[in-house]
Amino acid sequence: MLIFCVFFLFFTVSNGQNYQKMVLIYGEPTVGNGYSTHEISWEQCYSMCYWDTNCSLSYYYSSHCTLYQYGNYSIKQLTSSDEKLIAVKRNLTTDTCPTKPAGTDSYGDNNTLYINRITSDGTYWNITYSITSPCDIGTKLFRRDNYWVCVGVKLFKDCSPYEDARKMCNQSGWESITGPFSSEEMTYFLNQKGGYHMSLTPFL
Repeated sequence: MLIFCVFFLFFTVSNGQNYQKMVLIYGEPTVGNGYSTHEISWEQCYSMCYWDTNCSLSYYYSSHCTLYQYGNYSIKQLTSSDEKLIAVKRNLTTDTCPTKPAGTDSYGDNNTLYINRITSDGTYWNITYSITSPCDIGTKLFRRDNYWVCVGVKLFKDCSPYEDARKMCNQSGWESITGPFSSEEMTYFLNQKGGYHMSLTPFL
């Protein structure tokens, strides 16, 4: 009998759908020189960053556009009179742009979790970017509404009651017993089920 266990829970502000947007603010980076500079219009500047998967933000001043890759940055907050513009790439949970750029974005890819946090102290916008691989070998990263979870499969040699399955998960350091939350998880579970070759055929 196969038991599906949740190994870790990671709270994020992301939900099941992302809308990538460029949030436009007045400011200038206090560190870093960017990785690409162009003499183009403001609209072309933030559009170029939007389509560049390596670009986290673009800075525009006096017809010069500089692109910055994902990383840790401090941006001095300015006003429109300074004519220094920044576009920050955000993965939002709704199709509506926020009134303020601060927030936390996250997305997972191949068991790697990418987190981009933007905070403000009233003088600076601070951007912190981190990459982590939270899942142990034999588990897989999935997003469930407001949570990231690492899900894995455990095997009983024969039928056992629910309480035994729960204890098995807890004793192995897992958070809880679970079932598939999405069709993607169901596919993963079924693939794991087919990977066990024993004298007894495991079942869901």
